[in-house]
Amino acid sequence: MILNTDTSNQREKLIDNDEIAWNSYSKLEKVKRTTIEMENISIEVSRELNNQTDKLKGISSKVNEINRDISTSTGLINKMMNLQRRNKVIILLFSLFLILTFVGIMCFKFFSGNSQLIESK
Repeated sequence: MILNTDTSNQREKLIDNDEIAWNSYSKLEKVKRTTIEMENISIEVSRELNNQTDKLKGISSKVNEINRDISTSTGLINKMMNLQRRNKVIILLFSLFLILTFVGIMCFKFFSGNSQLIESK
């Protein structure tokens, strides 16, 4: 009877140990699957970050190109404004010259016409 009890106790312990081992194995398998999933997710995130980094580099180069174009445009606009100011000054001086010439001619005609009238009397 003692032998029988020891054998049944050993069987129960073996069964319990077997269940504990299977439970541990299934937990390890779940952890392994979770680890593989996390590794796959991290690989996807890494790829996405690389893609976004490449896009940002492209955007940065385009922004630099736009800044160069803006600088060139600003220089051209400043040159055009200087030419416009110069042309306005030239037109103003030419208009002033024409007005003074016209006034000079009118004065000359007026004073020459008066001197002929004075001499003829």
